[in-house]
Amino acid sequence: MRRYGFVSAGHGEKHRRAMGNLFVGARIFAAIPGTGYVGVGEVIDEAVRINDFLVEHDGERLPILRAELKASNMDEDAESEELSEYLARIKWIDVRDRDDAVWEKGMFANQNVVAKLRQPFTLQRLAEHFDLESSGE
Repeated sequence: MRRYGFVSAGHGEKHRRAMGNLFVGARIFAAIPGTGYVGVGEVIDEAVRINDFLVEHDGERLPILRAELKASNMDEDAESEELSEYLARIKWIDVRDRDDAVWEKGMFANQNVVAKLRQPFTLQRLAEHFDLESSGE
């Protein structure tokens, strides 16, 4: 996620369609279910199949599947348009490690891949934790 600037989901029609809802300029808050929020960023490229996602690695532009990845199963179903992993390029504003995830009782939680975050309490707390108010973001 952080190293190559993306969020991803796939392996089913539901997840592929959800990734298609991310549009250029959208603000995202990345959350790990059961852990909390770990990043805030802006979508800079719409989601594409993993085979079409290029990254910079050691000064070279190459398909992400040829780069070093922590998630070893991202290539699963890569040849299937419906089941492939889909990646949207993100310009991260602030990120944190899983151990430093932001979570407080009462925050918005949703198991969907993409959801509109409109809950004032969660938005306020995330703005404070990710220092969005002072950065003008």
